[in-house]
Formats: sequence, C-alpha cells, structure tokens
Amino acid sequence: VQAGQMWIGTDDGLIQLTRDGGKTWHNVTPSAMPAWGRVSMIAASDNNAGTAWVAVDNHENNDWQPWIFRTRDYGKTWTRVNAGISAPAYLHAIRQDPKDSNLLFAGTETGLYVSFDAGDHWQSLQLNLPTSSMRDFAIHGNDLIVATHGRAVWSLDDITPLRQLAQASAADVYLFRPETAIRSRLGDPTGATLSYFLKTGPSGPVTLAVVDAEGKTGVQFSSTGKDKLDIAPGMHRVNWNLRYPVPPDIQGGSAYDERYPRGIMALPGKYTVRLTVDGKTYTQPLTVVNDPRSKVPQADLVAEYKLAATLMDAVARDHQTADQILQLRAELKQLWERLAGDPNAKAILAAMADLDHKASVIENVLYQSHAKTNEELLNFPTELNSKIAYLEDEVDFGDGAPTAQFQEMARRYLGRLNQQIGLWQALQKNELAALNRQMEQQHIPVVYVAPVPN
Repeated sequence: VQAGQMWIGTDDGLIQLTRDGGKTWHNVTPSAMPAWGRVSMIAASDNNAGTAWVAVDNHENNDWQPWIFRTRDYGKTWTRVNAGISAPAYLHAIRQDPKDSNLLFAGTETGLYVSFDAGDHWQSLQLNLPTSSMRDFAIHGNDLIVATHGRAVWSLDDITPLRQLAQASAADVYLFRPETAIRSRLGDPTGATLSYFLKTGPSGPVTLAVVDAEGKTGVQFSSTGKDKLDIAPGMHRVNWNLRYPVPPDIQGGSAYDERYPRGIMALPGKYTVRLTVDGKTYTQPLTVVNDPRSKVPQADLVAEYKLAATLMDAVARDHQTADQILQLRAELKQLWERLAGDPNAKAILAAMADLDHKASVIENVLYQSHAKTNEELLNFPTELNSKIAYLEDEVDFGDGAPTAQFQEMARRYLGRLNQQIGLWQALQKNELAALNRQMEQQHIPVVYVAPVPN
C-alpha cells in the first residue's frame, strides 16, 4: 500500500479513502453498494497501486448474496466480482496473496473460496475444512492461516502450488517447484512438500524421486510400489520427511527392534525433484536448509552423515548376507527331505549337515534368528544388525560431529561384520563348492545362492 493511503469501510455501507495520511478524505462508495451493507473488510493491494477489493456483509438486511467489489483506480470505478460464489455465502473477509497479485482468498459464512484471476472467477477451496463461517486470513510465508467462527484455526500448508496453477493448468503434466525445506529435529517438521499435476491418467507407472547433487536417490515414490503414488487426473502432493529409506528387512526373520533405524536425515544442500510420467521426466530444484536455530557447522553435519551412511550401509550388507544364508538353508532343507533315506547320499547328507551348521553359526551372529517378534528380542541377546542399527540411530539422533566413542564402536562393529561376511564368502567358495561338486557327480541339481544386488 502506498504511503499515506488508507481505506475505511463503515457498517452502514460507505467507503472512504485518503491518500495523504488522513488530511483529506473522499467518499468512494460503489454506486452498486447495497444500502446499509456492512463493509466487512477492505484488501488494498500491496502490488498494484490503486487496486483494492471490498467484502460486504448484507445478511442483516435479509440479503444473503455475496458482495465483492474491485477497483483499480482508487475507487473512481468499481466492478462487482463474485462469479462462482452464490447465496447464502455472504462475505466476511478477503485477502490478496502478497506474492501473486491475481491470487485471492475469500471467506464467506459457509466456506473458503479462491480466485486465480484477481476476483473475476471464484471456486471453492473448502477441502477438509468444516462448513463454518470463515472470518479472517493470514498468509504467513507460504502457509494460509484461516480463522473460523467456532471451528478452530486451520492452516493450509504450502500454497506455492496455487501460485503456479496458471502454468500447471496449461500443461498435460506439471511438477510444481517446491519451496525451501527446513531440516529440523525439533517439533514436527513437515520436510519437503512435493506437488504435481496430471491432466489425464497416465498409461504407465509414475515415479517421483529426490536426488542429491551427486545423483544419489534420497527417496522415491512410485504408483506401483508400497507408497502408491496417486495418478488420478488432478493435483496431488506427497511429503518427504528429509530422511533416506532404511534397508529392506531380512526375509523370513526378525531384523531389529522397530524403534530404529529411522532413516538418515538428509544434509542441507541442493537437490533435484524428478517426476517421470509415461517415460518423460520433469524436474524442479529443491533447496534444503538447516534449522536456523541450529549453530552446528556444515562440516560436522557432513561427518555425522557419512558415519550414519556407513552404518546404514552395514545394516544393508548384514541383511543381504542373512538373506543369502536363509536361502541356502531353505534349499538344503528341501534337498535333505528329498535325499533322506537314500543310502547312496550319506556323504552328501553329511556334507549338507556340516554346511548348514556352519551357515547357521554365521546367521546367528548377523541377527537374532531365535526371536520371531520384537517382544521376543527381550528374551535373547542382541546381535550384530541390531547393534549397528541402534548405533546408527544414536549417531543420527541429533546434530553434531560423531564422538570418538561412536567412531570406535562403529570400527568394532564394522570389523566384526566384515569378518562374518568373509566367513560366509569362504563357506560358499569352499564347502558349498565342494558339496555342489559331489552333487554334480551324482547328477543332483546343485545349490544356488543368489548374488547380493548392487
């Protein structure tokens, strides 16, 4: 609003304007103003000189129509702009978005409305709001705060997609540019809100991924995965909590206490959001900044991240090795049931029993195989994967360079893990290979262990 400019609306249907700080006032009431209509709110534009919108409540005169006026010349001429709003939605409030001059919000007795063309057309923005009187708004950064009459205060987080809707509506597929995400460990951080628009339903899978500057995928949502990315026509949004995914659980076995790990928190920095629809990829930049209340240097955050990533990778290698052992033992069990009682298979059965025992010893070090539920973990000693996972969670619990104790524990755990993986590799190279040679000589199908995926 220009310096010295003030608008005043009265409860008997008058609008006054001063442009010199109150020295002189001018009656700029619209000629179409309903008699005795109460001026509920005047929204003077911060971006366009002379532009203002007026919300009028005339229901006390048994007029339940929505009354909205707009001027672009300091009240010399007015236009009624209420298309899309109908009775009994009479007006209480109207606000202009400070970043998008054409984006307006209107609060009526029955709900919330939005306009993308400076008020020429309106549509409902009710979403999950209760049917209630919407009395006022505040736009705080990128969030729309709505005050209702008797139904609490509501917040529509991140209205940046509304600011980009004009571009989106003209495209078949549109990935909205996300706002800066704040990396915070306090309270309930929202992370990064990722929004996209599909004009029609795609013919194939849809993926939405976030990758860092080095090309490492931080998270990926898919229409065919467990995340079930929504691919219906229209606008959609998902949230990334700024944590990397945890390694897959051990197949057929209890892996670790459900309290951890939670996934490593991403570092502050530059990321790229990638939306892939029908083979075509759309990208937008994403910036992640650290909590402004945190004074931890970036170098300490990087050191913390690297150790946590090393430990999480160790959990993944532990689980992959355990999966291989479980696969081997399952095949040996099936083969044992087939060959048991065959007098010609005594040597093979003895080799199988020896191999199974040695594999089980390694398995029981990698994870607690005796516990089948989290509760049962209380009855058995904690094994390697739970120890590594718990340490990773502690390293990544708060911001700061990892302590010397954390680094020493990581060194010990990683050394023990590498030792067990080495024993397993030697077991495959020697005992398993010898068993397979015996079976080949008797024309029995060999035991196959699937390789660890890259």
